[in-house]
Amino acid sequence: MDKVKEFVSNHKLPVIAGGVGLLFVIIILLAVAGASRGSRGAAPVNSGVEGLLRVGIVVGNDRYASKDGEAVTGIEPDLAKRAADIEGVTLDTTMYATVETAVSALQSGSIDVILGRISSADPAVTGLALSDPYGWSGLYFLAPRNDFTDNLAQMGGKTLGILAPVAETAKTIPYIEAIISTPYTDLTLLAQDVIQGNIDLGVVGERDALAMVSEHLQAQEILNGPQERYVAVAPGNTLHLAAVNMAISQWFDDRAAEE
Repeated sequence: MDKVKEFVSNHKLPVIAGGVGLLFVIIILLAVAGASRGSRGAAPVNSGVEGLLRVGIVVGNDRYASKDGEAVTGIEPDLAKRAADIEGVTLDTTMYATVETAVSALQSGSIDVILGRISSADPAVTGLALSDPYGWSGLYFLAPRNDFTDNLAQMGGKTLGILAPVAETAKTIPYIEAIISTPYTDLTLLAQDVIQGNIDLGVVGERDALAMVSEHLQAQEILNGPQERYVAVAPGNTLHLAAVNMAISQWFDDRAAEE
C-alpha cells in the first residue's frame, strides 16, 4: 500500500518505448491530461474491506470485458487484477448489467470500484471520483437493420433518440442542431422505438450499441463524431482508485513496449 501512496504524490507520465506510433503517444498524453476528478486533490483514504479489492464490471462482451465460462477476460479484468496485485490484496469481481446498478452497489458499500466503459460525462457517475482514462471510442447510431447511416449531414427533419449517458457528448455531433431529438433513459425503450419507426436512429455509447445488435438492429459508429473517455469510478478519493490509476499507467507502458 505504501507504493500506492507514493504514486499519488509522484504521478508521472508513463515511459514511452522507442518506436511508438503517433497514435499511442496521443493516447498517453490524453490519459495524463484527463486525470481523475477528485483523485488529485486531498490525499486518498483507506476504504472497503481489509485485504480485498471488490471490483464491479459492467457487462461488455468484447475486448474490454467478456465472460469465458465463469471467468471474466479482457482489458477491464486485467486492470482490476493489476490494481489488486499493486495493493497486495485479493480481487473479488462482480458483473453488473448497467452502470446504474453498479453505481447503486458502489454507493451501498458492496463494491469499491467500477469498470465497464463508463463515460466520464455519464450523469450516473456525477459526484463520484473518476480514474485516468484507459480507453475511448466514438458514439454510435443504433439503426434499423441495413440502415448504414453514419452522419447527420443529410438528415434534416429526421428524429433522433439520445440515451442519457451520452447526452452531453452528443451535443457536439456535427449537424445535430438540425435534428429533432428525444431524450431516453431506457436503452431497451430506445431500441424498441427504432425498430417500430417511432424514431429514425438512436445515439448510444459503444457498449450499449454492441449489446443491442440483433436481427432487427445494427450499430454504426458516427463519422467525425465526438469521443467518449472510459474511466473507472469510485465513491471518493480512495487508495483503491489510486491503485487503479497505477494499473492504467502500467497497462499503457506494456502496450508501448509491444510497439
